[in-house]
Amino acid sequence: AKERDRLISQGFAPEPKLLAERLDVKEEEVIEMSQRLGGWEVSLSAPVGDDSKEAFDSFLPDPATAVDEQLSENQSRNLLKDSLLEFRKTLSGKEADIFDNRIMADKPLTLQDLGDKYNISRERIRQIQEKITKNITKWLKDDIPGFEEQYSDFLK
Repeated sequence: AKERDRLISQGFAPEPKLLAERLDVKEEEVIEMSQRLGGWEVSLSAPVGDDSKEAFDSFLPDPATAVDEQLSENQSRNLLKDSLLEFRKTLSGKEADIFDNRIMADKPLTLQDLGDKYNISRERIRQIQEKITKNITKWLKDDIPGFEEQYSDFLK
């Protein structure tokens, strides 16, 4: 900012290239710093929009999240994962493949891909998947105490 003011007082336009040469830094650094310094500040307690009653700070995570709550969530997640791994052991053949590559996969195979692999229709793959899904739900209800209450959104 001082160098920019000095250039203005000397009659020069404080262009990023000239400032970079004078300060012996890269032009990109001058541009970045100019954007940072020229940015506007907003209070976290200010409303998000003109017609909003919600403040910016309402989007920040609660730093007071109880440790026991975090432990409980981790324990529930691990219990669910372990139960699904046990359920997986009950499957074989097509069902195991559909479970692995459709239900549990990050990037599920298409019904068509699996149908082609087993030389059956997409509809038949969908039916097998639906049967597995019903069996998973029953398994989890039987295996995890309070599953229905804890995962009621998942079951809908």
